[in-house]
Amino acid sequence: MSLAITPFKHETLNCLESQIISIALSWNKRYELMFLGKWGFSFRSREYDTASITGDRILTQMDDTFIPLEYYHGIKMEEHQVAKTSAMMDLIQLYLAENVPVILFVDSYWCPWDPGYQTYHNMHFVIVVGIDEKQERFICVDGFYDKHREHLPLKDLHQYCSVCYSIRNVEKKQSIPSTEEVAAYTWNKLSGEYGMKEAIISFSEDIIHHFNYTEEIGRYKDKWWASPLFKRLIKVSQGRLLFAEALHFMNDVRLSPIVDEMKLASRNWENLRVMLLKSSHLADPMVMLQRVANKLEEMAEAEAQILQQFSEMVQTDETRHQSIDRHYYVEMRYLVNNRAFGSFDTPGNFCDGLFFLAHDLPSTAIWAVSSTTFLMESYDGYSHDNMTARGQRVDIESEQYFEKVDLLIAFTKKTSCQVFIENSSGELQEWLLEGEHWITGQADSSKDIGYSGQMALYEKEKVRLLPQLGRICALRFQLREASQVAALTFSFNEDVHIFSITLS
Repeated sequence: MSLAITPFKHETLNCLESQIISIALSWNKRYELMFLGKWGFSFRSREYDTASITGDRILTQMDDTFIPLEYYHGIKMEEHQVAKTSAMMDLIQLYLAENVPVILFVDSYWCPWDPGYQTYHNMHFVIVVGIDEKQERFICVDGFYDKHREHLPLKDLHQYCSVCYSIRNVEKKQSIPSTEEVAAYTWNKLSGEYGMKEAIISFSEDIIHHFNYTEEIGRYKDKWWASPLFKRLIKVSQGRLLFAEALHFMNDVRLSPIVDEMKLASRNWENLRVMLLKSSHLADPMVMLQRVANKLEEMAEAEAQILQQFSEMVQTDETRHQSIDRHYYVEMRYLVNNRAFGSFDTPGNFCDGLFFLAHDLPSTAIWAVSSTTFLMESYDGYSHDNMTARGQRVDIESEQYFEKVDLLIAFTKKTSCQVFIENSSGELQEWLLEGEHWITGQADSSKDIGYSGQMALYEKEKVRLLPQLGRICALRFQLREASQVAALTFSFNEDVHIFSITLS
């Protein structure tokens, strides 16, 4: 017996979204508001990074879909990460017995119907709807590839999966957000000292001064579409279409013009991708690249005007979220002494020199986690990106009064660390940081996940992707009263890694 789920395929969806929507529609539920955070763009400038290719600098800046999916549509996703194959098998069987579908995070190398099967490693997701115990295999549905009934052998489970998601049909907490709420959220996310408009212009300047098609394609050769540049530009284009879909679902006449403008913005990004591809076939590519740069400047202005429309929908100053310049960011690049992020060409060195996150950490870009924003400004693609806690005193060079201290932090085992927060009068407040291993177990539900990325292992001068996810958490300390913070001092614990320090 297997669950009755029909695959849903659409070209604007990634593989996880395809599986989620396949399940939602099978339950006769909607899903559109999960896309409210899909409009975004950021770009890591060359101020701190002179080596990375242009494509590696593009950041799609798309927010978590799980929270609005549960809140507005009553579809609750829970992540489970287990160390043993037997425990994963028990978990899947338990949920299927309760008629709860399970989405597996799999390595495409071990997925028989994926183009990467036995060829290359890549992230993919599939829905498990049943188990064929006689043949010892999972029965799967795959919306991304429009597969109705495919099979994954149980014997290879340890090779392709250690992470899964259970999906439950629950009561939604709210039918639909107000347009003013969406406007405030969108304005807060994309405006600021280094907002989306500035990021797009920075991208246009990089195209003129640094873009090299051969370097961009690099090891991808005939698979140009799989290079960071073209994959991320597709995501940027598709994100605008999905955001338009969420706005259309809200059914507010004020949003109708913005829906059309977002669809046009999506087409502009797709056309830009085609123009960059054409430049590689021209005797003088600079002519086309100049057109690309000019087009990007036009797009930056057009999208800024769309964002301004959201600003005008925010009713009062109280509903406006703080801009980025209302926060204070510690200049981490002078403090970092370890590296967790890397690529296949330049692996990181983290967690006993073995594990690292396989994707770039945003730099000169904003991470929004709940009501907290972080500025990542230290990572250059090759050097250190986090600070190991070794008793450092971190001076705060600001005369502002602060109420909160926020950290992006990872733990390389279940452990704790003390932070002493000193105000300008010399008074101390103690903060005990506690956390689980960053690649095992479930994250504490009271903590926000600032980043969740695929793990990789560096062994014998080769890099291979792992089915585990690594997590960087956002932790907050509320001061007793608003005060001038003079310094933060961390106790010695080399299993505690700090990626960003923000005061607000």
